[in-house]
Amino acid sequence: MSFICCDAEVSHDIVAILENRLTKTIRERLIDVLENYRRSGQNMDTAISTLKKNMIAVLNSVEYDFSNGPVEGINRRIKSLKRSCFGFRNLDNFRKRIALIRS
Repeated sequence: MSFICCDAEVSHDIVAILENRLTKTIRERLIDVLENYRRSGQNMDTAISTLKKNMIAVLNSVEYDFSNGPVEGINRRIKSLKRSCFGFRNLDNFRKRIALIRS
């Protein structure tokens, strides 16, 4: 997976292209942006403040290769099953259907 960083201004110039999201460069760049950002009264202020609030989790996602994507995929399938079946007679039947979509 590559990471392309572009300028958010009108020109959208490419700032950096990194070979993957796990490089030291992106971590350092992210820390630099979060520490030196000045509020401008735009929507980016909200995004930066959210990233600052969750800085440890954001930096861990850059540093480590772990992902909760597979779990989220399973949850999406279960929710889709619940919507399409309009309820089950009992919980045991529901569990059996979950086992079927997982296999």
